[in-house]
Amino acid sequence: MGLQSFIYFGLGSWMATFLGDAGLSDERAGLMWSICNLAGLPFSFAVPVVAQRLPDQRALVVGLVACWAVSIVGLLLAPAAYALLWMVLFGVAGGSSLSLALMFIVLRSPDTAHASVLSGMAQAIGYTLAATAPFLFGALHDLTGSWQASVAMIGLTLVPTLWAGWFAGQRRLVASPLEPLDDRMPAA
Repeated sequence: MGLQSFIYFGLGSWMATFLGDAGLSDERAGLMWSICNLAGLPFSFAVPVVAQRLPDQRALVVGLVACWAVSIVGLLLAPAAYALLWMVLFGVAGGSSLSLALMFIVLRSPDTAHASVLSGMAQAIGYTLAATAPFLFGALHDLTGSWQASVAMIGLTLVPTLWAGWFAGQRRLVASPLEPLDDRMPAA
């Protein structure tokens, strides 16, 4: 929850400025960010439907991280030349990742009580982590005088995102350490 939000908020908060500095007009940079968000919208609805039908969601995680990786590498190498492509990919990954993170809460909880606790923990810790991203992104830009280090930092965040998503995507339930749930996992 926190890592996908860190990526989205970190780069998203500065995207229009970043694209403007890469050579796009202010209007075009703002339009690209709008397209990014619109591109993610249908996927934010579709991914949970697909996720609930899969025995585990690790393939979705790998696909979304790959989508984000392509967009971030593209932004590092040719931000203005293919801005529309990078924004569509970033939007698809961003919209899908948020809905998948929220879906994990439902899929990994055996009941509403566990879902409530897991949701509270994931969102409290996750959004606290994510709230640091815009500051860190901007501070790294100020320290280096370039956007490259900031975008690379976001790119490096994909490694723990893939790791956490891989484990969250496994077919299992979450419970307290004192409560065995082996017999409560529904059949595939």
